Amino acid sequence: MDGDAKLPDFGKPKTIDNVLSRFAVSRPDAPAVIFSGGEVLNYGALAAQVALLRERLLSHGVRATDRVALMVPRGGDAVAAFFAVIGCATLVPVERDISGTEFEDLMSRMGIGFLVTTADCPPAIADVARKGQVKIVKADPPDRAQPSKYDAPVFDPSMLETSPDIGPNSIALLLRTSGTTGRSKIVPVTHFNSLSAAEKIVQWFDLSAEDRCLSLMPLYHSHGICVGMLTPFWSGGSTIMPNELSVQHIVDLIENQSPSWVTGAASFYRMILAYAKDEIRKIDAPTLRFLRAASEALSPADAAAVERLLDIPMITSYGMTETQSQIVAKPLANGESCIGSVGLPVTAEIAVLDEAGAVRSEGKGEVLVRGDGVFAGYLDDPEATAAAFHEGWFQTGDFGRIEIDGSLSLCGRLKEIISRGGEKFAPAEIDNVLATHPDVAEAVTFPVPHPSLGEIPAAAVVLKAGARVSEEALVGFLRERLADFKVPARIVFVDEIPKSAVGKIQRGQLARVLGIDRMIGGQLHQDTAKGREPTELEYGLQRLWKKALRVEHVGLNDNFFMLGGDSLQALELFLQIEREIGRRVPLSILYEATTVAEMAACIEKNDRPEIVFPIRSKGHRPPFFSVHATGGEILDQMGLSRHLGEDQPFYALQAIGVDDKEMPVTRMEELAACYIEAIKSVQPQGPYFIGGPYGGGVVAYEMARQLKAAGEEIALLALIHSSLGGAGPPLGPPVRFWGLA
Repeated sequence: MDGDAKLPDFGKPKTIDNVLSRFAVSRPDAPAVIFSGGEVLNYGALAAQVALLRERLLSHGVRATDRVALMVPRGGDAVAAFFAVIGCATLVPVERDISGTEFEDLMSRMGIGFLVTTADCPPAIADVARKGQVKIVKADPPDRAQPSKYDAPVFDPSMLETSPDIGPNSIALLLRTSGTTGRSKIVPVTHFNSLSAAEKIVQWFDLSAEDRCLSLMPLYHSHGICVGMLTPFWSGGSTIMPNELSVQHIVDLIENQSPSWVTGAASFYRMILAYAKDEIRKIDAPTLRFLRAASEALSPADAAAVERLLDIPMITSYGMTETQSQIVAKPLANGESCIGSVGLPVTAEIAVLDEAGAVRSEGKGEVLVRGDGVFAGYLDDPEATAAAFHEGWFQTGDFGRIEIDGSLSLCGRLKEIISRGGEKFAPAEIDNVLATHPDVAEAVTFPVPHPSLGEIPAAAVVLKAGARVSEEALVGFLRERLADFKVPARIVFVDEIPKSAVGKIQRGQLARVLGIDRMIGGQLHQDTAKGREPTELEYGLQRLWKKALRVEHVGLNDNFFMLGGDSLQALELFLQIEREIGRRVPLSILYEATTVAEMAACIEKNDRPEIVFPIRSKGHRPPFFSVHATGGEILDQMGLSRHLGEDQPFYALQAIGVDDKEMPVTRMEELAACYIEAIKSVQPQGPYFIGGPYGGGVVAYEMARQLKAAGEEIALLALIHSSLGGAGPPLGPPVRFWGLA
């Protein structure tokens, strides 16, 4: 292996680490990362932060032969953690909403020895790591107030040397595909693969040190890694790493943080179009040169609409994990639009494999790719590797046409991947989880069109003889075992799964065969309230739901989450409801009222809201009571409950007065006493497990103090991102703390 890691070497970087190091030496004051709030981290400071964390990794025993999982929150600090790992080991990016079962499978398949994460690592993931004897290394940003040996006026390249055992052909990343077999394949990506792709993308878009990218993709996607981060850094430019992806925040960053280009999934651009239409406003983007859409298809109509809205080119592209994100893209130059195609080759050669098995440079067939950015084969899977290559060409599994000018048009997907808002996954993953339900005999997941997300999953289920289970119960079962974007928006119960004449299941045809191919544009569920006219309140809610969910029809009994709704859309919906009816409605109402009819009934009751909400009431462990954060709402605690596992009862406490019906309790002691009374209605006696995020942790501390004073036992007090500021009253005898701050 090439161990040339020392700088200065201002030629082409030999490893991903060198991309950062060369500018930390030559342009240490140049901006590298821009945070959501506008704070700037320059190349020198970023390299110093990387060096500090890498020293921590090496002190824990991380070596070049190790495989290190990286699970950190979205945002600028994730960049430092990425580079800290990539220069001393093989990096395995992991999404934060991965389930414990999925992470355990990754550990086993990849031989992960270390987990680099932050203090707020999901407890279920930390438990799985410890059980698997995986060492956990904290990657929290350093305290800026504490001086470090790396805070030097001039960055010394010796502080950030790549391991001598790492060179261009070393495996830098292990990425997961969205395979169709129900289990993703593992793609080893070398330093040379990534750097080759980044260099060609820089040339294609004519990027320089003056350019600033707004990256809307996370650092566990090849899109986010190669295009959103390495490409700007290759040119010496900068990248904006948002820590949230609400449409309002994205628009604010476009208007106020001066990006010259944006890269993201098509769903983000559809969100921007809807936002501009709803707000009846033009988006001010004087610094933008172009927009780039990838990871999912953006329709020509939407691409043209975005171009009209922002008056800049929209560059669509096509790529995949095995090719380091981008294969072809539309040209940036005016007059070369490649109408009707996804673009021209950028990072690799392309060809098609025709029906006769011949490789052709023009015509129709399966799309083939080869080049420096293309991987060499799947990890520990010689059969899949052999099946994926033809005469040295990688077979993409997509059907397309190469025109006489070399441009590529895609005609359809041969692989059965579902792409929901840019999140790609194999439908068989959901099949396998559904098959574990005791009442399910057979299940097949398939895609259904969605106007803003592109497509969403639905499932056809055959129940076992005599079994009875509702659609909502199966959805709840899946939500506890899968990331939210993988949960089907509709489950259809059938006597048998429809098959073709030759006995094969055709996932791409199931939505049409089952009569729900227009379920989002039309009616998603059979509306049991169809026989009556909606009330005035129901009619108003239907209108607001359609606006928030960007759908044409909402039935009185359609489920909010099954219509594709998420927490961001819920927030938008409830803000609109507040404006319409002049009273705040708590977000927690979605736990008990997930349809228009149910929501209207709850609003009309005008009852005092419950304080304790059972997010999960079943399980053999003692219940955990989580106090709301400062805003008073509890909707965002669903994710925490899922990470604690399906055997952990979880109750969330909502603030009094959140719906404006009652005066809120403002004294800490009274609030704690009120919440103690509420949790005792569920669990009359200790030991108690209590906690909360941010300000909720402070309230939980006061509850623990009062319970202790009353002679009750506190088994666990969890302070999640909470600070008592050293002013909290004493708790008396020792209490077990679980502090994530």
